[in-house]
Amino acid sequence: MAVTLPNRFRFGEEGLQLPERLQSQDTLAAFSEPSYDTLFRAVQSITAAVEERFSRIEAAAHSRTDPSGESNPRVVKRQYDTLKNTFTNLDMRLSYLEALEAERRHDQESLRQLQDSEQELSRAETELKIVKKQSKELVAELVRQIDSLATLWTSFGSSQEAAEESLQMLDELEQQAAVLQPLPTPAAGPDEAELRALLASEAAQARMQETALASTQAEITELQAARASEEVQVAALRAQVQASEDALQSSQAAGAGTARFEEYLDWCEEMAELYTQLSGVSVLNVSGGMVRLRIHTTATASPASSSTPSRAGQGPECVGEVDHLLLAHMDVKTGRLLAADLVPPTMDLSPLVEQCNGSVATLVRIFQSSMTQKLQQEAS
Repeated sequence: MAVTLPNRFRFGEEGLQLPERLQSQDTLAAFSEPSYDTLFRAVQSITAAVEERFSRIEAAAHSRTDPSGESNPRVVKRQYDTLKNTFTNLDMRLSYLEALEAERRHDQESLRQLQDSEQELSRAETELKIVKKQSKELVAELVRQIDSLATLWTSFGSSQEAAEESLQMLDELEQQAAVLQPLPTPAAGPDEAELRALLASEAAQARMQETALASTQAEITELQAARASEEVQVAALRAQVQASEDALQSSQAAGAGTARFEEYLDWCEEMAELYTQLSGVSVLNVSGGMVRLRIHTTATASPASSSTPSRAGQGPECVGEVDHLLLAHMDVKTGRLLAADLVPPTMDLSPLVEQCNGSVATLVRIFQSSMTQKLQQEAS
């Protein structure tokens, strides 16, 4: 097997050619006539030739190992140190470039998150404006209904007073006719038939006003149920506003909108309190698919149907009131009502849940109407 030597270990003809002394007469004689003397002289000749060849190879090696050349260990070490420093410098530059690239990517991600926060803030502001507009319209409608109800009640009270005065006058006339002599017919003024006709007219008008009052109360009940639905939406919007405020606090450019959101939140809380006072329905909390509602039901009776004479001419009489806790189980994805529980369990809500077609507002309206009728029946 051939062995390839490095260039610095190749010495040209000195390392390849066999010295001529190995082919001398002494060597040839030893091969042709082997004896002690011929072999001894052949060994001496070969030893001298080998020593001469080694001397030449050593001289050639010394000539090739120049102290200033590449075989000098100091030069090799210096070159190694230079290469090591070069690689270290390149590694540091590579680490620096990788750090710059990571920081650039982080800045891009922060910019994207800031843009998403601004878009979410814009959507929240738009939703708040819509809710504010709807709330103003609802408040205006409630005020109009209250004014109409007050006008009807005032008119009803006046008609009731006139009818009672006519009845009292008729009773006095009947009592006088029973114990006294027949009085002369007055020259002017209504007779008994006219008074009875007037009384019947006033009674019919009172019944019409009572019907209008019942219709107004039904409208108020519907508004209360609608207000309960709005309460649920306001509670969900509060959660969105809270999430938007948290996003604003973590962003460097969100400080300017915090004050406006606080004003909107305070306004929403005031509207929620007003709705609770008007309808008797308040949202306690919203957790996942569970909505907890507090329902205060009040049953009233008009003065015309009251059995107490002292109530004549006064406002509606409260004949009963009760508080309930309604637990509405909702579908998180669609927002439809799945089931409902009542505390205390004074009524089975399963038939009502089937009737309301997945609407919490409809369930509240039907429940309040049923409880009002039940309280009025118990009072009568």
